[in-house]
Amino acid sequence: MKSSPIRTQVYLNIYVLLLIITLNSILVQNTNLSNKAKSKFFQKQVKHGLFRRKLKCLKGYLLKNRNFHFYSDDSWSKFSRVFNNNKNSKIYGISSEGDLYKALETTKNLFKPKNLISKRGWDLYSHAFFNNGELYVVSTKGHLFKASPPKNIQDNWISRADILQFGNFANLKHVTMNGEGNDMYIVDSQGKLYRGKPPSGKDDDWFKRAELLNNAGDFKVCKFFIVIKEDKIICIKENGDALMRVAPKGKNDKWFSSAFVLDDSKFFATSTFVYLSHDELELFSDN
Repeated sequence: MKSSPIRTQVYLNIYVLLLIITLNSILVQNTNLSNKAKSKFFQKQVKHGLFRRKLKCLKGYLLKNRNFHFYSDDSWSKFSRVFNNNKNSKIYGISSEGDLYKALETTKNLFKPKNLISKRGWDLYSHAFFNNGELYVVSTKGHLFKASPPKNIQDNWISRADILQFGNFANLKHVTMNGEGNDMYIVDSQGKLYRGKPPSGKDDDWFKRAELLNNAGDFKVCKFFIVIKEDKIICIKENGDALMRVAPKGKNDKWFSSAFVLDDSKFFATSTFVYLSHDELELFSDN
């Protein structure tokens, strides 16, 4: 006996309804996962040493556990440093052999022969960052250099770079620019925080004229130190806690006691590289 069209439609509607309920239940369970559980869940998806997480920011405030993208290619483990140039949306990496690579930020594998733009010597730089399209590096001897980035392996970058500081920048924990690109921020080896216009030349004694924002050594706990627009500082501590607040107003400003907690779920603790890209934090993590 054949089923009537009406009965068939009823069965079909019931099936669709049950399917929607099941899918909704799965979605709710995933949404209600704790930060810790989410971190473990995400790490299980990655079978190699490094992966990338993109975390959306809204007006400078990090939104927890949003917009995760994973790249499980273990070639990322070949880099000692990864940073970006926001002006042209390019990502740069210094390999453990001291070579410099460049590709679009959307790349899933930076470690390709076609991405190699400079051979050897880049492991002698303790800090590297961009400002207004110019590449700044600090050598292990404390020299600060600046020039447009190398175009290919024939481009001898260091021979054409300007020397902005000669030995003054040795043993620094963090060196970076603010979001607007008009002030340089430095955390020295003792955790003291300084701010000032970028040096104009090797005769410009930067530390002599820079503003001391914190002399208590508080910022020594920052594993990663990022300054976004409006002079908001993001400090990611060794234990993985991420804090944010505008820069200290003076030496006696207790920054950490009044900073906003962006995240305390500890998934930042495994991060190997962190940088800001068009209002998103890029994290490269060791699982």
